[in-house]
Parts: sequence; structure tokens; C-alpha cells
Amino acid sequence: MGSEPVLPEVTSMTLSPLNPSSEKAGMSRPTRVLVTGAGGPAAVSFLQAAVDTDVELWAADHNRYAAGLYLVPAERRVLLPEASAREFADRLLVTCRAMAIDVIVPTLDDELLPIVAIRPRLAAAGIGVLASSETAISSCLDRWLFVKACLKNDVPVPRTRLLDRPMALRGFERPFVIKRRLRGGSGGASVVGEHSVAPVVPLNGSYVLQEYVGGDEYSIDVLAYRNGHVAAVVPRSCRRTHSGIAIAGSTIADPELEELGRHVAQSLALTSVASIQVRRDTGGGPKVIGVCPRFGSGTPLTVASGVNMPALSLGDALGKPGPSLVGHREVSMVRYWDHRFVETSELEGQYLAELEGPHLAELEATVS
Repeated sequence: MGSEPVLPEVTSMTLSPLNPSSEKAGMSRPTRVLVTGAGGPAAVSFLQAAVDTDVELWAADHNRYAAGLYLVPAERRVLLPEASAREFADRLLVTCRAMAIDVIVPTLDDELLPIVAIRPRLAAAGIGVLASSETAISSCLDRWLFVKACLKNDVPVPRTRLLDRPMALRGFERPFVIKRRLRGGSGGASVVGEHSVAPVVPLNGSYVLQEYVGGDEYSIDVLAYRNGHVAAVVPRSCRRTHSGIAIAGSTIADPELEELGRHVAQSLALTSVASIQVRRDTGGGPKVIGVCPRFGSGTPLTVASGVNMPALSLGDALGKPGPSLVGHREVSMVRYWDHRFVETSELEGQYLAELEGPHLAELEATVS
């Protein structure tokens, strides 16, 4: 038998803007953590949960109106190109070197591969990345590779077919779902029922056809340390969702889902935080729909259940491993809108790393 999981007390979680860390006289500066994709719910959730006083939080996005930027002081806000831009990775590296960033936390699917692709260059500059390996991430972002990896490791998944030939739809029982092969971006999923007309999509392998699984929906948050050890598995029921984001949910004690989450994390060789999407089929059995290989928007609920994955993963990245097993408690959440008021000058001012022309040259000169 393994060691018993640690069960922290459930405490109230304050979802408020973070106070800046301050260096104390005679002490080294706090660890600097840059959270990218600050306009998304995952980034905001991480920023609100990472309240370790030893960590100095920075935020980055390509949009100056990204809400997460305003959860950190003005001097820690960074504007970068979109992740799809050719210069994104180089700009990120230059910025992190100049600002002495210690750890990067990617929170958008589109950012993951560009950032982990330069992981060796980041490591050479002493900068860590809170993300699994490039191979593991690719297996999660590519739905076809994901299904093949799951089947190889006896992970239950919906029946799936690659749409790469004219007769690919023939013999596939309805209802089914047509999805983009690659996660990220907008749109890309259509449910086709008994009397529905299937959407017209290119038959070039860029879409997949998948069995529709319509039972109860869950997300399973997992925390795997850098050595691959799975320290926490927290199933969450999705009571209500809107635009793909859970607005009401509960953490639950479900040994079947917990074991499934652990098995998926180990099968995909995850070495960071991930969120596993699961639905039950008509027989009540769970099937894994996909894996989001990063922090998700449900992070606040997992933290409230007693598992602070942002703090634990940061500790692991900084060589301060947490408990080998961390348990959770059952707790529920409803999500609501919040507001952050700032001076108008903050919206209109020049942000750090608006790297155009002389600004980029000046920043590059500081690290040359």
C-alpha cells in the first residue's frame, strides 16, 4: 500500500487581485513567474490561486485589455505577439531574459508547442516551463494521435476515425461528432444526429469522426511531478457549462474516475498539470474525450478542494517537491462575473515589451 494522501482543510478562497511581492532588505528577490495567455480564464484562475508570498507574478498577453494583466502591478505586465506569430517564441525568450523571469506558465493550447520547442534555450537562460514534454503535449493536442496513444494503453475512448478519404463516413453509427483534428483555435465540433446533415469538411486528415458520448460529463484535474509521479487526481462534475467553461460544478470522490485519471496521466507520460475530459456512455462506463495538457479554467474549484496545483507545481519546478499524494475534499462552485477597476492611463500607456523597432533593440541590448 502507498502512503496515505494528505487531506488539507478546506478554507475559503479569496478571488481578488494579487498584492505584489516585495523584496526584503538583505534577502534575495522572490521567484518571478510569467503567466502567458492572461486574457483567458485559465490564466486568471492561476494568478488568483498562486498566492505563495515567495512568488512574484507577472502576466503576458497579446491584447492590452486582457483581464489577467490587471491582476498584477503595472510594471509586471507584458505585451507579446500572438502565439501564431513567427516572432512569438523569440520575443518571449528575450523578454524573460531581460526581466529575469524564472518560470513560464503557458495557459493557452496555441502557446504550448511554440514554448516547449524553445525549452532548451530557455533552460540555458535558467528559465523553467510549467508544461509536460513536447511529445506528451503533441499527443494531447492532436486528437488522432491521442486516440492511438490511449488505445495502445487500454484507455477507454470513443470510437474514432480519421476523415482522410471520401468513404470515411460510411458505416459509422449516428449520432457522431465531427471535430478538428487539432485542439486550439475556435469552433471545430459538430454533432450529427439521426436526421442531421453532416457538415462539409475537407477529407485531408484535418478532421476526425468520433462516436457521440452523451452521458454525465466530468473533468479530472491531475498533477504529475517532473519525474512522472502522479501526486493528485481531482474529479470534478460539470453541473452546468457555458461556451465550454464550467460555471457550476463540484469536486467528487469517485475511485473509478481517480484511477482513470492516474492511468491516463501515466499512459501519456504527463509531467505537469492537465485536465482530462470524460463522459459516461449509455452503459455508464467512462470514456476519455480528450486531455487539456495545461492548467484549465476549473483550477479555482480544485484549489478550494484542498489541492493547490499552481503552488504544488511551482514548488516542484523550483526543486521543492510537495507531498507524494495529495487528497481532496468534496466542494461545489458557482462562477460569476467580477470586475477590476484601473486608472484610464493604465489602459492607454506603454506596456513593457511592446517590442517594436527601437523598443525591441533596447531590450535585446540588455541581454546581449
